[in-house]
Amino acid sequence: MVSYQFLPFSRKILLEDIVGFKQIPRPVKYSKGFEKQTTVYTIFETFIILKNGKKIRNYALNDFELKEVRKLIEKIKRKECTFDVKTLTAAEFVFQNLPVTLFLIICLFLIAGLSNALINNL
Repeated sequence: MVSYQFLPFSRKILLEDIVGFKQIPRPVKYSKGFEKQTTVYTIFETFIILKNGKKIRNYALNDFELKEVRKLIEKIKRKECTFDVKTLTAAEFVFQNLPVTLFLIICLFLIAGLSNALINNL
């Protein structure tokens, strides 16, 4: 399952459809004024390559995590291990994304309050 962090959308990908992975390090550079740029962080752009030639882009996996995912997929393909598939209920999804959910609720209250104030002042 490939899912988006803040959205309740996900996409199922069969292990048989995965051909490989490709990861490209992208340095995040910073400069102050006209000074020389320095790398402050490196993000990893990870691609899951499918049989049909499509690529799924992911920024969530760092170098170590990608190695672990590759090992796990190879073990599963060789049938050395199994895994349980667990689907998230709506309540589990909300609890996993509780900070974002609370932020959105606060924003909705602010928007409703501001809208009410604007309507009453007209």
